[in-house]
Amino acid sequence: MYNALTSWNNLLLAYKKASAGKRGQANVAIFEYRLEDNLFRLQEELQQKAYRPGPYVNFHIHEPKHRLISAAPFRDRVVHHALCNIIEPIFERSFIFDSYANRVGKGTHRALDRCQEFARRFKYVILFSGEGVLREAYDMVYFPGDDLFAALRPRGLPIGNLTSQFWANVYLNAFDHFVKRELGCLAYLRYVDDLLFFANDKNLLWQWKPLIYFQRKLRALIAAYQAGQIALAAVNASVRGWINHVRYANTIGLRKALLMRKIK
Repeated sequence: MYNALTSWNNLLLAYKKASAGKRGQANVAIFEYRLEDNLFRLQEELQQKAYRPGPYVNFHIHEPKHRLISAAPFRDRVVHHALCNIIEPIFERSFIFDSYANRVGKGTHRALDRCQEFARRFKYVILFSGEGVLREAYDMVYFPGDDLFAALRPRGLPIGNLTSQFWANVYLNAFDHFVKRELGCLAYLRYVDDLLFFANDKNLLWQWKPLIYFQRKLRALIAAYQAGQIALAAVNASVRGWINHVRYANTIGLRKALLMRKIK
């Protein structure tokens, strides 16, 4: 696929997508002034695997909430589109229908319409927000050659990149399928990291809640054990505590599905 990524036609299409509605901006106009030269240079760097991203411009927004936005240079945004042109159709086939963020034919209005449809069909709903539920604490990871300033390394994916939006859908795709297949939630909707679960049984929603928490925690525990960061006893203790919490509900099938993981 790398040849397709670095092809002239793909890079030209990527430029058109990246510049759509933005051709009046100075950085876009500068790139467009010598478009062929800039695309050829970018193509050569990519083909020789010498391409390096440029520095970000950081700024804050306050609506709908306070966030730090990191904007990549325009030539890097062309590369982001070139990458997504190739890999997005591959991943798109695996996404569930009711994932609405940053997808062609979806978006906020479609998500609201679907939410209203579910609200008319089901009595109860629970909301999980990425502000607290899906974000995990970050433990600093050091690599060979790191110095005392490594702790200042930027974390996560910068908000504002096309690739950040795309990888969010890829990252949560397994979770989407867990909700649909293992929980059996008939009416589930996701927009980025905000999730809605609908049901006619309020108790069922409360049974799902600890299962949703623990599905992510167990994955992190197994990864930490395999990396030698924690002992197997710590994994077992966490699993036993969770089982004691959910065993009073009819969760035997879900417990089997979650715990059928091999720890090497």
